[in-house]
Amino acid sequence: MGVIALLAFPSAAGIACLAGLIAEVVLGPNWIVAAPLMTFLAVIGGLQAMNSCYWPMLLARLGPKANFKLSAISFGLTIPSFGLALWLAGLLAAIAVWLCCVLVMLFVGASLLVKDLEEHTGRSS
Repeated sequence: MGVIALLAFPSAAGIACLAGLIAEVVLGPNWIVAAPLMTFLAVIGGLQAMNSCYWPMLLARLGPKANFKLSAISFGLTIPSFGLALWLAGLLAAIAVWLCCVLVMLFVGASLLVKDLEEHTGRSS
């Protein structure tokens, strides 16, 4: 998880900070309006990289049913929220809602893993 964080966070931060320049140089000047979207998407990518770290451990410790439940919760939270925000407020707001959903699922999954580890080690925080 540390190695992924070491690579994902600086990459996401770099892309988020340089989104305007990247859009202009790589995609052309007509795409400069996409820079705010690229900023959000870079942050989401960094968080998703962290989110993917605990899935194999949950699979090994709790089995596929736990991963399926987390996927279902993520799907049930993200898709309706994204769709509603897209319909009511536009693409930028929908991506901001997606970012919030990714954050929520990061904490839900990590707390589930920490709870399981505490139960099996007899420790509590």
